[in-house]
Amino acid sequence: MSDKSAIAVIPWEAGMKAVGFYSTFPPNNPKATIAAINDSEPLEGFLNKTIVVVHVVMHSVALPDPQTGELKDQTRIVLVTKDGKNLASISKGVLQSLKFVAALDSPPPWLEGMAFKVQQSPAKKGRVFKLIPV
Repeated sequence: MSDKSAIAVIPWEAGMKAVGFYSTFPPNNPKATIAAINDSEPLEGFLNKTIVVVHVVMHSVALPDPQTGELKDQTRIVLVTKDGKNLASISKGVLQSLKFVAALDSPPPWLEGMAFKVQQSPAKKGRVFKLIPV
């Protein structure tokens, strides 16, 4: 990965560890990580609903800037729920929510599940999604 590539910043790792890819699945289970990435649905479909998250996968994606069309690197987050759903988002609010929970409670994986309500707030450009622990 080049120096200009986006990286996932793992805020609950000492020193805000920066990586191009992150998964809470055990290293001997790459199929689960691949399935989470390739078979995900938008987190937006679960707005105002409670989800129970077990695993988190993060990786870099290049998406076009809506104004310039230039590709910009973003961190895509896939939340793997206890009932087997893979919910994806590029919202910085989701990453910030995970950061707070990891600092104040515990970092993922949450093998018993961590319950969150999916909420949305207005932002300067569009909207931001948040995970509120319940």
